[in-house]
Amino acid sequence: MIRACVIAFATSTLLACDNTHPRQGAGADANAAPAIELDTPDRALRSYWAVMDWGRAQPIADEEVQREARRVELFNRTVIQDLAREASPRSIYEETFDRDILEVKQETPSRAVITVVVRNTTPIPVGAHATEAELRRRERGDRYRYVMEMVGKEWRVAEIWEVDYGGGWRRKTSRGPKKPDVPILTFFGV
Repeated sequence: MIRACVIAFATSTLLACDNTHPRQGAGADANAAPAIELDTPDRALRSYWAVMDWGRAQPIADEEVQREARRVELFNRTVIQDLAREASPRSIYEETFDRDILEVKQETPSRAVITVVVRNTTPIPVGAHATEAELRRRERGDRYRYVMEMVGKEWRVAEIWEVDYGGGWRRKTSRGPKKPDVPILTFFGV
């Protein structure tokens, strides 16, 4: 018990001395949009990540939760127990990530490439059994490249690339006018 109190005191003291990370004050709104800084490529990328994380953390409307619970209940009535699902709306949006910038390379005054490693830090659910390969991948993370472009006087994410299975780079985002996807996946119809 005493040890727990000492650890709690030491942690709170260290956090009180840490001025490198902005913290929410007592009156701050936890749902407030993050501040966006677009003056450098790395700050713009960190702002992009902050917006993505903020969007995942937003609460879900009660009606949406109830609708998903009802959908899963009805689905489970149509399948055997081995195929049954749990009602967990937006579970993929509740995942957490650790991101490390490995390199920022400014190629021109208006273009930079940032290489990063992203690790999924979401706690492994109770009952899930991770394989050695899955644990290694969680530890190692995945590499991505963000192409940043200057728009006016602000840096923006223009392209996202990921490492493909052969070790080369494959573009995750596309440019140009958005056009509707041709529905070809059949998995959700099975």
